[in-house]
Amino acid sequence: MYINISKVDFGRCYSGSGGGGEVDLDYMTLSALSDGEITITIPAELSSTYATSLSYSKDKSTWTDTIVDNTAKTISIPIKSGDNVYLKGDALTLFDEENYGGLSINSTANIDASGNIMSLLYGDNFEDKTTLPEGSTYNFGSLFSGNEHLINAKDLKLPATTLNYSCYSSMFEGCTSLTTSPALPATTLAENCYEFIFSGCTSLTTAPELPATTLAPGCYGYMFSDCTSLSTAPELPATTLADNCYNGMFSGCTSLTTAPELPAITLEPACYSSMFSGCTSLTTVQELLATTLADSCYSSMFLGCTSLTAAPELPATTLANSCYERMFYRCSKLNNITMLATDISATNCLTNWVGGVATTGTFIKASTMTSLPTGENGIPTGWTVLDVTDYMTLSALGDGEITITIPAEINSSYATSLSYSKDKSNWTDTIIDDTAQTITIPVTSGENVYLKGIAKELGKYNSFININSTANINASGNIMSLLYGDDYNGKTSFPEGSEHTFRSLFKGNTHLISAENLILPATTVSTCYYSMFDGCTSLTTAPELPATTLVNGCYRYMFQGCTSLTTSPELPA
Repeated sequence: MYINISKVDFGRCYSGSGGGGEVDLDYMTLSALSDGEITITIPAELSSTYATSLSYSKDKSTWTDTIVDNTAKTISIPIKSGDNVYLKGDALTLFDEENYGGLSINSTANIDASGNIMSLLYGDNFEDKTTLPEGSTYNFGSLFSGNEHLINAKDLKLPATTLNYSCYSSMFEGCTSLTTSPALPATTLAENCYEFIFSGCTSLTTAPELPATTLAPGCYGYMFSDCTSLSTAPELPATTLADNCYNGMFSGCTSLTTAPELPAITLEPACYSSMFSGCTSLTTVQELLATTLADSCYSSMFLGCTSLTAAPELPATTLANSCYERMFYRCSKLNNITMLATDISATNCLTNWVGGVATTGTFIKASTMTSLPTGENGIPTGWTVLDVTDYMTLSALGDGEITITIPAEINSSYATSLSYSKDKSNWTDTIIDDTAQTITIPVTSGENVYLKGIAKELGKYNSFININSTANINASGNIMSLLYGDDYNGKTSFPEGSEHTFRSLFKGNTHLISAENLILPATTVSTCYYSMFDGCTSLTTAPELPATTLVNGCYRYMFQGCTSLTTSPELPA
């Protein structure tokens, strides 16, 4: 029997399970949205060592083959709106790293890309492939780079779950009409795998999910740089970072308003360097949890974020070389920084880190930090400097209970929540919901109870939240945490409309011993402290009262009946 191999249709295959069902292969496909031409350029630099052939078809039956033979070739494919062009090839990679040249796809017609990209490497035998050829690099590097007529790649499948070095580097760079990206399912990344992949895609509004939790050096470097329409960042769940992993990832994303959470607590050199540089609409940033830094970890991270007014808290006490270098440079509206470093001896750790910020603001530092210079390499000139304070704290001097009563009259129009913790990590929340509630906290001698809340005020004319105890306690920390939650440091004024702010807060607590270290930072007051310690018969030491602008009744009855109090606080007003 004689079989003419040239007539066999390799664009279709048949099931081997006895059903005889025809299976249509999902080759990588370019779908024409208008008339024009698709041009595929194969440079002489793409060696036949790496690629041997590329074929295209409009019907998956008749294929036009091009042999890769170390000479420059251009494949021109005329298309009309509605045409599909299917592609397959035989290659280890489509970009020659040694000679720095690769296959590229351009067009004069608007096109969508879909189908399985693995058909460019594995010919007809691509459908089950989820790995790239072993030892290959730059597999699809710069494939569509500069194609201003590529509109949609949502249905383009990139099925590899384990990536190779620079495999998708610059793949869609400069595709200024691309509105939708393909899914990126890979969970095992490689060095520079997504570097510049969507850089300059100025029509891209939404980023793909990034599921990897362990990163590789440079993996997301400049991934979305200059994507000026990108308004929402993807979630970044990774907890294991690598050198330069997020370097420049969103730089120049001028529509991005909110930074994603960054859960990692172990950093690597330059991991967040320039990550949001030039994000001129960025107003909201998340916590930076790490307390141990790495060289250049945050360098230029928010450079030129001209809408940013408050920096994330910087809890690290010991800085690393260049860690904060130019971090907030030219953030012209930035007016609030909390930086708790006490060791700034590392090289260039604060070089020009606040150059060009707002001319006035609040800088919160560690109380033991006395060597910060003034200016662009330290505390911005003209800013108010405050020492960091703790949550309002109740310290048990004996065993017993702390009881916080919330009357029904103090409803959600006055306060929304009150929380306590014994370790500042695990919090027990109480939602204020127009019902009477009692919070009972057992304590043993030596324990601290930290308090925070969200509230306009904790009292009204004839009703109030009250703290009592059966154990002797001291009160310390910043009382503003009862109003502003975690965002209390630096607050020196009460919420708008607040009047009876801390009225009768400790009234009748005969086990309160000392409030010497309780911080009442408001400089302008209302009737806020009315009867605050009234009847605290064991109170021996009062807090400082720094306010200089007073109103009628602000301190009225504040220490009435404090029969153990021997010394009154200064009254500077």
